[in-house]
This record gives sequence, structure tokens and C-alpha cells, in this order.
Amino acid sequence: MAVSMSKLLVIYIVSECLLLQISVTEAGDASASFELHGGKLVQLDGDAKFMGGSVFQLTDSSKGLRSGSAGRVVYMNTITLWNSSTKSSANFTTHFQFQINWTPNGDNKSIDNGGDGLAFFMAAPESGNHLGYRTDGGWLGLFTPNKNGNLSNKLVAVEFDTYSSNRGENSNHIGIDINNITSKASVPANQRLNNGKIWNARIDYCGNENMLNVSAGSEGQVSVRLSYEVNLTKYLPQCVVVGFSASASESSEIHRLISWNFSSILSNSSGIQSSRKKKISWKAIIIVSSAILVAVPLVSFVFYRYSRRNREKQQSDMDMALDHVPRRFTYAELSSSTSRFSEQKRVGRGGFGDVYKGILVKSDETVAVKRISAASKQGKKEYLAEIRTITRLRHRNLVQLLGWCHEKGQLLLVYEYMPNGSLDNLLFGRRRGELQWNHRYRIATDIANALLYLHDLWDECVVHRDIKSSNVLLDSEFNAKLGDFGLARLVKHDQWLKTTKIAGTLGYLAPECAVTGISSTESDVFSFGAVALEIACGRPALDHNLESPKIRLVQWVWDLYGEGRLIDAADSNLLGIFDRVELEQLMMIGLWCSHPDPATRPKIRQVLQLLNFELPMPRLPSTLPRATYSPLEQGFFPHSSDFAAPPDSGSSDIPR
Repeated sequence: MAVSMSKLLVIYIVSECLLLQISVTEAGDASASFELHGGKLVQLDGDAKFMGGSVFQLTDSSKGLRSGSAGRVVYMNTITLWNSSTKSSANFTTHFQFQINWTPNGDNKSIDNGGDGLAFFMAAPESGNHLGYRTDGGWLGLFTPNKNGNLSNKLVAVEFDTYSSNRGENSNHIGIDINNITSKASVPANQRLNNGKIWNARIDYCGNENMLNVSAGSEGQVSVRLSYEVNLTKYLPQCVVVGFSASASESSEIHRLISWNFSSILSNSSGIQSSRKKKISWKAIIIVSSAILVAVPLVSFVFYRYSRRNREKQQSDMDMALDHVPRRFTYAELSSSTSRFSEQKRVGRGGFGDVYKGILVKSDETVAVKRISAASKQGKKEYLAEIRTITRLRHRNLVQLLGWCHEKGQLLLVYEYMPNGSLDNLLFGRRRGELQWNHRYRIATDIANALLYLHDLWDECVVHRDIKSSNVLLDSEFNAKLGDFGLARLVKHDQWLKTTKIAGTLGYLAPECAVTGISSTESDVFSFGAVALEIACGRPALDHNLESPKIRLVQWVWDLYGEGRLIDAADSNLLGIFDRVELEQLMMIGLWCSHPDPATRPKIRQVLQLLNFELPMPRLPSTLPRATYSPLEQGFFPHSSDFAAPPDSGSSDIPR
């Protein structure tokens, strides 16, 4: 009897597992993701042509003013936009870079008569075929006068319009179009869209909130944002085509698509539940039970298959999360490029793993391969966080992520190779003494520029949480780039990031982080202050090989400042060859950033102004202030009144 009951229990469990698998397969996620690396994934219409790499040109300047030009680049497969049973919309994100060059024709010198612009569009497949563009260009290559505004268009577009029309819209704007050339919502661009610069654009759609968000900018800055609430299921069919269209009608305007990646996911947990209820029946249970009674070994096989599918689903989930990253490498490819991760190829070692120099066999490209150590605290969560964060950021002072790999239990990241390695190695490592003063001051400025972009200039605020000299990398010209975003977090502007565990490195960790677990842009500024002092003094922020009070760099430098001997802290490896004004300025900035009170520290924008000598340096107390904390309702938080300087410290002119 006990054996029979055990068999029945196993039969029931396995039946449930099998039925659940069947229902998930039928009602699971529909997703799409692609990135252009050539002309094979798209079809070209009109004057559009492939230029090589990932670049497409949509209009032809040789046709001139009279004939006009129009063209489209359309992804060859359709995208599932919403679930047929629940009408729940997908969430999708697309990133692209474009360039519009305007030149006047003949006597037409007015830049307001640019024409016509470029648009990202989603449309019904049949509409994608008959969305006729006029032979003389115009109407973004999406509409014609007799079809403009027709519901049969089944079209939603985000336009980057450069044409001065009579529609009551700014001649240089970003707009959202629905079946009509006149935008439902629009916002003026803060600079000419057809100025020849490369623009970065991002379009997000949240199906749960029916919100379409657009952000765009050039030169590493987001300068235009537009949001519009729209339920795409009311205007578009279940499957759509996606692509770009451009036209030039009244001037020679060249439109180029520089890069494009797109990803969408259609999740429907409620659909899974309802499907499961429909599929569970006694007939199915009896069939599966009979099969198991006949062949008991099938039970082990089923559990093995179920566990394997679970692992494969986790792998697939990670793949889906990383599909927007430029490239996926194979483990064999990276192992070969680094001579099987040999010690001779290792160029750096950090808390999260080792970094190796690699040379890709196919392209002969030199890269840096970061292998996450199994013993490190950085797991899949931090691995994904680093990739998701850094691939959305574009700035000349941030290390560029080239790709990723997770095979054979390994987590690998591939970055651009920085020939001069990390900053700490040139300041107090094997190459100490090689870094001249003119390079050092520029490096400090580069780091500040990177932080300004992360804190203020991107559409979300990025708190890095691990700024230190080993995470600052130098290219062949000793230009600095900030890397290692494994601990970085996105927060809304002007908000604190409250976490349950401390993140950072001793010596660079702000005192409020060590006590409260709260990270912020102010704590990043504190870490920058430690790096600034290291650059000027040539020694680590924390060195237990020295005697007190020299163990903490900030304490030692502040003491010298109070004694009027600040210049004595200069790195002896500079051999006295430095700009004294710049050296003292960098030390003073480092001290101000290292103030225990986060509210007293400068903003990173002020730091840059001080580095450029655009602001006067405030007078600091002659001794390092003491930091004390008291509990409040939201946990520990520093009080400015608790930062009291000793009686002999004198007054200070620090902005509050």
C-alpha cells in the first residue's frame, strides 16, 4: 500500500509538472531582439542603401531639389506587439544613432527649410507595403496628401522633423505621430537636428502603463525628452513591422542611420494561469499516470528534463536580458584570445576577478576580458547590473563594453583595451613615477567629466558606488575612462539610494555609507576626493604600512594644510616638476570633497568649475571636522550641526 501511495504521489507531481510545462509553452513569453551588424536583417525601399558596417543612408542628395528623395530601412520580420487573448501590450526598447546633414539648394539659404526629416515607425505589415511616399520626397516618406490621417494607415511613428511647414509645429522638433503627419505630441529640439552631429535616441514603451517615452541628444548628453500616453493596441495590429523612414523635398538633406538595436518582451503571467486551468484534466492525468506505471524509469527522465528546462530557461532569461549588448562572445573565442587565461595575459586583479589582455583571432582586435571570480561577491545580479548600466551610457570618459559571455559556469565581460592600464598602477604600483603632472591634472578633469555625465546629464542619475584609482583606466594618450559598474545603481535625480549592505572600498568609502548604508552622488564625490588626493600625493588613500596619522591620506593632507605646508604632500616622484597652482587647487578640491558632512561637499559640477578655475575655492577649516550621526525616523542620517570643528580650527567659508 505504501508503494502504491508513493507511486500515486509521484504520478500526480509529474502530471502537474508536465501539464504546467505544456501550458507555459502555449501561453509563454513572446520576445524579439536584434541589432544591425550589416544589411542582411532589413529590406530597403526607395533611395535607401547600405553603406557598410551598420550604417544605412536613406536619402540621395544627387537627386537635388526638383526630384526629391525618400527611403526606408525596415526589419525583415514582424514583431508581436500584444497578446491576442488579453490585449496586454509588450514592453519594448529601441536605441539608435542617426545623422542628418543639411545643405541649402541654390538660392534657398534658409536653414528653416530643411527637409524633411527622419522617423522611427511601427505599422501593420500591409501598411508597410502601401505607405506610399511621393516621388518628390516629403511627408517623412510615410504619408501622402490623400492618405494622411486615414485610420487605415495603422501607423505610429516618432519623428525627428526638420521641415518648416504650415502645420503649426516647430520646424525643428521631435514628435509622436499616429496615422497622421501632424504630431499628437511634440517638443522642440534644443539644437538643429540637421546640424551633421550624430544623435543618440532611445524609445521605450511600457505596455502596463501605456506610456511611450522618447529621449535624444548628441555629444553624450540627453537634451530632449518627450512622453505620451497611448494604448498601441487601439491603433496597431498584433504583429507589426518596424523601421525607419526619411525624406528630403525642399533641400539636399542626407539622412543616415548609424546603428540600431531593438528588443521587446511580451509577458503574460495571467495567461499562463488561465491556460493551466484549461489544460488540467483527469484524462490527461490518467494518460500520464498509465505511462509512468508502465515505465517507472520515465519518472527520472521527466524530472531530469524538467530540471534541465529550468536551467535552460534561466540561461534564456539571461540571454534575453543581454540581447541589447553589442556582441555575445563564445567561451572558446575568449579563451583562445587570452591563451587560456594565462598568467602572462593577466593585466589587472580586482575584488571581483581578474582582467586579461586578449587579441581576437578573427578581427585581430585587442580587448580586455574581465573574468568574474567564483570566490567574489559579484554574482549574476551584479554581472547583469554592470551590463545593463554601462551599455546604456555613452561618454568619452567611460570605458566601452564590447560584449559578454556566460558559458561553462563563467561570467565574462569584454571591454575596449586601455594600453596604459589602471591609474593606481601608475601612481603607486609597478609603474610609479611615469605619470607626469600635465597628465595627472587632465586625468582628474576626465574623471569629473564622467561623474557629471552620470550624476546630471543622463536621463537617470547613476550612482557608481565604487570610484577608486584601480577603476580609472588610461588609454594610449593617458586620457582617463571610468569603468567597473558592477555596484552602480540607477536612482531618480536628487534622491538617495538606500541599501541594506555597504558597497564600496575602504579609504574611498564615505563615512555616511559605512554607518547608514546610504549611497548618493555625495558619496561618489567623497570617493572622487580620495582619488584626487592620490593623484596629487602619489600614495593610496589608506596605507596601513605607515604610522598614524599618515595611515589615512585625507587626515595627513588636512594636517599639512592646517600647518600651511600643503605643498609638502606633493608626490616625490614628480621631482618638483609640476604647476604649483594646479597642484594646490587639486589638493584643496580633494579635501573639500572629503568633508565628512555630505551636505557640505561640492556638487560634481562645482568640482569641474574649480578644476577649470571658474569658481573661487572656499576657505576650509584648518583641521579635519569630526563626523557624528544620530538616528532619525528613516534611519541614520548626518546632521550638519554634528560636524563641529575644534576651537582652533578657525572659521570657514564653505557653501552650505
